[in-house]
Amino acid sequence: MTGPARIVELWPSLTEKQRVALIDIVEAAALRDSLYLTREEAAALARSKEDFSAGRAISFDEAEMETDGFLRGLRPGA
Repeated sequence: MTGPARIVELWPSLTEKQRVALIDIVEAAALRDSLYLTREEAAALARSKEDFSAGRAISFDEAEMETDGFLRGLRPGA
């Protein structure tokens, strides 16, 4: 099952933190007409791929903190 019904099915099993993260993702996606990358975003993605290939990476906790901060910045009125 996919789509809204799947989200409704899984919702009770999510922690509050997971629910907030899911809402952040959906709200951010709703604000964009497409997933077009700017030149800067494409360059950042390319650098990230190079870093990963070279073994330069951050921990899951570090990535989670950075992602949480990024998603907060996408919220309307932030």
